Amino acid sequence: VGILITGIILLVIDLSQVGGTKAAKDASFSNAMWIGICQGLSVFPGLSRCGLTMGAALFCGFSRKFAVKYSFLVSVPAIIGAFFVEVPQFAAESMSVGTGAVYILGMAASAVTGYFLIRFLLRITQTLPFKYFAFYCFLAGIVGIALNFG
Repeated sequence: VGILITGIILLVIDLSQVGGTKAAKDASFSNAMWIGICQGLSVFPGLSRCGLTMGAALFCGFSRKFAVKYSFLVSVPAIIGAFFVEVPQFAAESMSVGTGAVYILGMAASAVTGYFLIRFLLRITQTLPFKYFAFYCFLAGIVGIALNFG
């Protein structure tokens, strides 16, 4: 259901042609607050953090390019916070050298993959209409609901 809501939000953003010319120098505390609230709402399953924060930035009048970059930038504190939440597991009694090495390899693979994926998504989201992402969300949401209740 959350991914369907994300699809609706993306479709509304695309059809309403929101956005503007505001850039980083035009950002205000209230803009950051609304974008932050949308990031907080993304803790609910299926709600896209990226979609909600980009939508909030566009509704605040920011340019599409800035909205996309800002959306990825605001994820950094959440990633750092998750890192510090998980670090104590390295001191657990069940942690072995092999398990630690697997964790570090997984983290490195995620970092490299994430870097290239973010670069790719930055290019795509700045050029393609959000309706394509909305249709993907609708398809994924319907398939998810069908698999869950079917």
